[in-house]
Amino acid sequence: WPAGLRAPQCRASVTTPLVTRSVTHPVAHTTHTAEPGRWLPEGVRIRVFVIDDHPLACAGLAAMLADSSTLQWVGDAHSLAEALRAAPVAAPDVVLIDDDLPGVSGLQGMQRLQPYLPHCRFVVLAREPDAALQRSARDAGAACVLMKSATAHDLRSVVQAAFLGRAWTPAAAAAVTPVPPQLGADLTHRERDLLALLVRGMTNHDISTQLGIAVPTVKFHVSNVMSKLGVDNRTAAVLVALRLKLVAAD
Repeated sequence: WPAGLRAPQCRASVTTPLVTRSVTHPVAHTTHTAEPGRWLPEGVRIRVFVIDDHPLACAGLAAMLADSSTLQWVGDAHSLAEALRAAPVAAPDVVLIDDDLPGVSGLQGMQRLQPYLPHCRFVVLAREPDAALQRSARDAGAACVLMKSATAHDLRSVVQAAFLGRAWTPAAAAAVTPVPPQLGADLTHRERDLLALLVRGMTNHDISTQLGIAVPTVKFHVSNVMSKLGVDNRTAAVLVALRLKLVAAD
């Protein structure tokens, strides 16, 4: 370690007093580039727990966190089993979890921990940029996927953004090409019902009778469905729906 910097001891034991609190994370899907610490009320410290099977990685992360007045390292674990015992006692606000734990992925570990940490936000740590992991993490409810090559500044910013429920795109994560939403992800329930009837070959009149809506309303919905699927005719909409499995094929 550099002169004057002492690496913290990385064990699953927790030396900080137990503070039980319920944290409500505001949802604001915006990207921020402010300096760490500028978003938090004065005196607030974010409790952070680290899960990584490499002790040196834990020590390095703890050292990065220790250099911040707004973050508080409250413990670590080197396996999911350790984390299941120690993390609920530590009561963290944010958990940093390695994506490659022994016998389990970071996302699987996160899903195991979520029932015990219902108010906690998770940041997945990855070694390499992976668009599929980014998408899976987002779908599983993770706040962010952060590269292990990230700077201390980015780490602190991501933890703070996760705590506040805000999106953050650090330079280390920007190497991953954002995954665009799947075609059809924005279809309403009514539009999906109508699309299923289109797949069955129904006419506008048939759909009107089946759904109990006027023919002009059917035409309006069909037009919306085609627009959202990026096609200009009903046949193409049906093909896209089947290819992406937006509806079940009879």
